[in-house]
Amino acid sequence: MSLLLTKYKTSIKDEYIDTIVNSIHYFNQINKTYILKNDLKQFTILEKVVYDIASYHLKNIHIKSGDSHYIEFGIHNKGDNIFKTDKSFVNGTAIIPIFSSMLHLTEKNKDTDVIVYTNIDNEKYMYKDFSDDISLYLLFPEKCSQIVFDAANYYYSSNITDNIVLSINIWDRLPEMVTYFDINFISLCVSNSKSSISCTEDSDLHQFSFNMQIYKITDEVVSINNDNINIPTIFTSIEYEFLEKILYNKIKNNCENDIYEKLIKLNSTKSSIVLFKRKINNVVVNNEEVEQKMNRININEEKFIQRPIIMNKFQNELCNWIISESERYSENIGKWKINCDNTKTIQIENIQPIFSFILDSFDGIVNNICDYYSLNKNEHIFHIENIYISKIDTSYDQLCTDKLFYDKYENDIIVNILLNDEFKDGGKLFNDNITNHLHKGDMIIFNGNTKSKDLNVSSGIKYILVGYINISKIKTDSDSCNLSSK
Repeated sequence: MSLLLTKYKTSIKDEYIDTIVNSIHYFNQINKTYILKNDLKQFTILEKVVYDIASYHLKNIHIKSGDSHYIEFGIHNKGDNIFKTDKSFVNGTAIIPIFSSMLHLTEKNKDTDVIVYTNIDNEKYMYKDFSDDISLYLLFPEKCSQIVFDAANYYYSSNITDNIVLSINIWDRLPEMVTYFDINFISLCVSNSKSSISCTEDSDLHQFSFNMQIYKITDEVVSINNDNINIPTIFTSIEYEFLEKILYNKIKNNCENDIYEKLIKLNSTKSSIVLFKRKINNVVVNNEEVEQKMNRININEEKFIQRPIIMNKFQNELCNWIISESERYSENIGKWKINCDNTKTIQIENIQPIFSFILDSFDGIVNNICDYYSLNKNEHIFHIENIYISKIDTSYDQLCTDKLFYDKYENDIIVNILLNDEFKDGGKLFNDNITNHLHKGDMIIFNGNTKSKDLNVSSGIKYILVGYINISKIKTDSDSCNLSSK
């Protein structure tokens, strides 16, 4: 399972951060990164911080501590000038980490300091295949902010000096040409009390000083919380020529292009993530300007009577991930909203790990809507009004919804994706007396004129991803002329 871009707030004592920052001299052109030993029982503060961060995120993706994995880490004070992915080799075969993370140890120095993450993998990059929706996630560094991201995708650090970063890669195979981190190699004396050791210039490690203190595996030195930041979504037209320039390092100054200018203007807070998406197929989310100009389609046309079912729209692992993140959110951050009929809901924009992915997946869902209802994507705007996770268990009160059975939805198209099958009964009943029973990962699409209700589950819990979409026709010059003539 790929981890998408997620921001975390990491709490570390200032004295620990200072020690880690000072250890940057241990990382040079020969040894840019090291592998943390798997059998450690005692840790220096640097090792313990790396171990705690890696363990937290491994637990989040359900990798047990006994599973085989390797933790690579490094400390850097200058960004790269090219887009890249984190990859290594095993027996000549390229491999990528399970995931990567960056922890910022210092504040940003200027408003133009920015790190760019993308949804572009190696194949898209090599062949310049930008036919799909391209996302650029732009992060303003902030001290103790941590970003976890999909290591298969390209990212870029602007030429940031004095912004020190602790990077961590998690591998399922041991990468070649990376040595293990061995504190004894630099003749540090391990003791239970603090001591300061300096290396001479004769060692290839330059001037390295390390504040030594021994930590046990049970000692807590790092506290990580999901920052749960809402990502402002700005839809803008990104031309192919611009993508080529920025992705292949064909611009000398970041501020020469409009996206970075917008970044500076949008940076009203100390740190934020801004997502710029190349606007493709006229799919937009929560855009008030578009809402005001909507020329809604006629949902009463006969073709919208169809209720297509798309099999296996989401794979099992993806469904499990969405449910897991929803429940983790409810346990650690917010609660399920309990409705009058005892259904429970969570808005997906509140569940940061899955928010961006589900948002992106709606481009494919729009494709399905167009295919089944014969709509031209170039002639319509698809406005995603609302997306949420619905949870139905045996406490659900079907009777209190009977009076709502014949009510219509306010939206044009309704999308339901079943996320699990660990329940009994609980079908979807429509007012033509047809009950649909989906399988895990299946999606059903129906129009807002269709009246329906969920039936009781006799046991278990039913999870559904629900989306509401309005569709409008794009007004053309001829439309304007026709209106004015009237």
